[in-house]
Amino acid sequence: MAYFVLADYCVLLGLMFVSLLVGIFFAWKDKEKTNEEYLGAGRKMRVFPVAISLLASFLTSHMFIGWPVEIYSKGTQLAMAFIANFVSTFIAAEVFIPIYYKINAISVNKASENLKS
Repeated sequence: MAYFVLADYCVLLGLMFVSLLVGIFFAWKDKEKTNEEYLGAGRKMRVFPVAISLLASFLTSHMFIGWPVEIYSKGTQLAMAFIANFVSTFIAAEVFIPIYYKINAISVNKASENLKS
């Protein structure tokens, strides 16, 4: 069984430290931006990047690690769910995102608030 050695811990801590510095730098550089500018990307994103972002949020890391093993051991039926995730992401990007854009909402919660009032 392999264990972490001092060099492994140094690389791991260095990676975390660099990630922390990048986050602090961009928080300091863009401190005048509002939450809506961060979350909505200034309302200048096209459909494809939004669809890929939705896909990344729908698909988690355990799917990429666990699904190949599951498909190998039990067959390809699970691949249909993977295909459905791609299709649902593009439908969401083409149908729901334009609606959210028109009512100036950055999330489903904001959309429901805007529609109620």
